[in-house]
Amino acid sequence: MTWGRLDPAQSTALAAIVRGRTVHDLGCGDQTLAEKLVQLGAAAVIAVDCQPMDWTPVAGVVPVHANFADYADTEPVIDVAFVAWPDNRVEPALLELIRRAKTVAYLGKCTDATICGWPGFFRYLLGRALVAHVPNVANTLCVYGDPIATARAGEWEERAGIDGQTIRPYSERRTG
Repeated sequence: MTWGRLDPAQSTALAAIVRGRTVHDLGCGDQTLAEKLVQLGAAAVIAVDCQPMDWTPVAGVVPVHANFADYADTEPVIDVAFVAWPDNRVEPALLELIRRAKTVAYLGKCTDATICGWPGFFRYLLGRALVAHVPNVANTLCVYGDPIATARAGEWEERAGIDGQTIRPYSERRTG
């Protein structure tokens, strides 16, 4: 699998964000990235997924079997929300969870006819400060900080996520 892997520059950027913090891996799947977050220095990773999990226990990773709506009922504040390759259907409860997060880290790809997330997800993220942006042909890492007064124009990944009808090849990406 090439999707969901971090390149060295993405790992470095993500380590600077997660070091010593509690990360909520929202939609963690097979726990691979939850384990990577611990290796990058996260104090703890709460790995949330609606699918049953049959994982080998990993120090620092707490698996939670729940859908986003049920999990949102239990978490009023999130330190770091990590969302990798989110579904391209509207998920209001996921959006609510990332609104509660001090920091949001997105890993995915909305170019080359691949869409991770949905337009409202990316429109919301344009209203937060972009702390790190590390594109890669396999997937892009975007890290978001505090809300900002005026929405940004968006990076290539974000604009492609909003305009999912237009195929935006990675090879033609532009910033700004």
